[in-house]
Amino acid sequence: MNEITDSQAHILRVIRQWIADHGEGPTIREIGQQVGLSGPSSVEYPLRQLEQIGAISRSGRSWALSVSADVRALADN
Repeated sequence: MNEITDSQAHILRVIRQWIADHGEGPTIREIGQQVGLSGPSSVEYPLRQLEQIGAISRSGRSWALSVSADVRALADN
């Protein structure tokens, strides 16, 4: 399993909390607002990296966490 950066871990925590609060994954704009990034490109890059390692997946307009205990452990550290 690849190590993830602090910002990627932050994004994972935001997605997890958003799903808990709203019942669905956040949009790119919603993620950006939560992590302090205004441009969609600056949010999309770390999302694509997380998607490549299997930490998240896209479902329609929103992002959702994939079931991966390894990735959750990395995000919690």
